[in-house]
Amino acid sequence: MNKSIPRQGAQLMLSCLLASFFALLCWVLALTAEGTAFVVLTQILLILVYFGSLYGTIWQMGHEDQILVDINQMKYDKFRGVKIGLFALIPYAIFAVMLVLGKVMDIPFLAVAYRVLNPQYLHIFNALMAPGMSADPSSMFLSIVNVSYLSILAVVALNLFLPIYAGVVYNMGYRKVSVLHSIVYKKTKTKSSK
Repeated sequence: MNKSIPRQGAQLMLSCLLASFFALLCWVLALTAEGTAFVVLTQILLILVYFGSLYGTIWQMGHEDQILVDINQMKYDKFRGVKIGLFALIPYAIFAVMLVLGKVMDIPFLAVAYRVLNPQYLHIFNALMAPGMSADPSSMFLSIVNVSYLSILAVVALNLFLPIYAGVVYNMGYRKVSVLHSIVYKKTKTKSSK
């Protein structure tokens, strides 16, 4: 039973959307952030919630694939996790196109949609995009026409952490290395009785 990269990528894609939902719940807290320390703490919380939600799914994929390699059902591919992560970036690529269209066509709603669909980077988005954003007095949306393409590229590039993270965690699952297990279960030295 060989699992295809698109199938596992689609599974990770759904997990990413679910993780974005969890981060969106934390986003409400993040919107009230005032002061640099609180902004930094909420940004860290958003990233931890998002990537923490993905950890188990990716780790399990690596562990299951290791079993398939052991019984000669598939070949080992050390970059399989990265490939799965790249496949899972498809919706984020669509969101990136929306963001560029929002700049080119001056559609503020698309910038807001990008932020809502990527809640894990809320404060980073605000910091990178703020210098060029301007508010339309008749709307609650922000125009990003004056935001540089370099800022937009930096915001979009943040999503490239997903395939890197997927590659690392997938290989941890493949090698049966569990961060949670290491934290919860500490090795204890036993004294031998002589």
